[in-house]
Amino acid sequence: SRRALASSTVAAAKFDAAATVADAAARESEEAERVAVRRAAAEEYDDGRSLGGDTAGGTNSVAAVSAAAATASRAATVVVSLDDICVKSLSVSADALQNIGLINRKGYRPGQALERYHEALAIRRECLALALQRFDEAKEAEESGGLVPWGGSKRYQDEAEGCKLEIADLLTTIGSVHNEQGEYMASTELYREALDWRREVFGNVSHPDIITSLTNLAKAYAETECYGEALEAYEEARTSLQAHLGKKNTAIANVTNGLAEVFYRMGHWESCKRECRVSANICAENSSGESRVIGNEETSLKLATAMTILGKACSRTGNVTEAARSYGRGLLIRRSVLGDDHPKVIEIMLLSADSYFDLGKVSEAEKTYRLTIRAASKQGKSDYSVIARAMNRMGLIEKRRKNLEAAAKCFRKELLAWEKKFEANNGRRGQTDALKVAETRRHLGEVMQQLQLKDAAFEQLNMALSMYREVGLGPDDSRVVATIRCLVGSHGLPC
Repeated sequence: SRRALASSTVAAAKFDAAATVADAAARESEEAERVAVRRAAAEEYDDGRSLGGDTAGGTNSVAAVSAAAATASRAATVVVSLDDICVKSLSVSADALQNIGLINRKGYRPGQALERYHEALAIRRECLALALQRFDEAKEAEESGGLVPWGGSKRYQDEAEGCKLEIADLLTTIGSVHNEQGEYMASTELYREALDWRREVFGNVSHPDIITSLTNLAKAYAETECYGEALEAYEEARTSLQAHLGKKNTAIANVTNGLAEVFYRMGHWESCKRECRVSANICAENSSGESRVIGNEETSLKLATAMTILGKACSRTGNVTEAARSYGRGLLIRRSVLGDDHPKVIEIMLLSADSYFDLGKVSEAEKTYRLTIRAASKQGKSDYSVIARAMNRMGLIEKRRKNLEAAAKCFRKELLAWEKKFEANNGRRGQTDALKVAETRRHLGEVMQQLQLKDAAFEQLNMALSMYREVGLGPDDSRVVATIRCLVGSHGLPC
């Protein structure tokens, strides 16, 4: 950090030198000397930019990167009268702010990251406005026969297009931060604007950046339950990829998996299965044989995703055997590529355990749930919802075995995991999570009742009933009726 701050100090000196040279230019009257001064200032500027860039990229110290941002901002102010490099100077300032945002993002400080990103975005927009102004001035000079700047209007047109693409990239980054926070409406708007900027530059051609914007937008639409728009965006991305790369390129498998996921969320199980098989066939045709890792790791992971979604769709349609087979294949691939403790491995491990549970293979289910809990607990930021779900199923297994003490212990650990998840989310909980907690309290109440702990049973059952009412379940709902029956039974009263 000290070395980085020292580099920032040198960078500041370089920018100050550029300012001194720029001041000399203002005092000189002859055009030749002004041109020479501009050239010297540009050289000083490039040196300062290099040092500032080294500072920003070579340390995780926010203070060091802030120092680089400050020197870059001062350079932007100093050379604003030099139309040759003023847009570049502003761009350096934006780069430094984005570096600070990245450090905050990696440090799990999304609010601070978004502040820096939005500051950088304002500068990027200023760069674009300045480039467009210079373009208009150069164009007017060309048409009127006046003094045309070096490079003419084409130079500023290219500069403006570069600014538009930088804005699109930053909008995508900001959108991804909102996406990570579950703020999907905000990310949808940002991804849509990024797509508009990229289309303005590239047109409607099959450019990779446009396809990336389409897939980002499709995912955000799916999260906000705008399934029609999500399908449309995915289909456009797939059509573009097929036109550009052919129908059997593995990049198409990734988009096809996205389509399958949307169909799954819509409850269109057969359409979901069809897309999963299309994706799997593409991956298989790009493989070199039947091994755990086919072709290459990226292709293998796309196949594993297809197998995961296919397994979920098969579970929904009652084909538990095929679901277990699909999960097993996906789990082997992900473990081979990612290791045992990767979140994607934990996800499919839990689904595989659920399939064993549904098939009545209790021993395999219990073993897999324990492995899932162990792997999820090793994560730097534990996935409490995974731990809670696995603990719930472990509790149900013990309850069926009449191991009531063990069942109660599992249900208590599940409730503790939910509490930690809600605490990590600043107290926020969705309706689905609230229903799961209510179900667990009902199960725990039933176990307490069988253990003859009437007061403890009444407390858990009453809390479950309150949560059911809180999420809007009516008195005729089967879960509410079951809870009321248990409440009455816990005090020995006739139903």
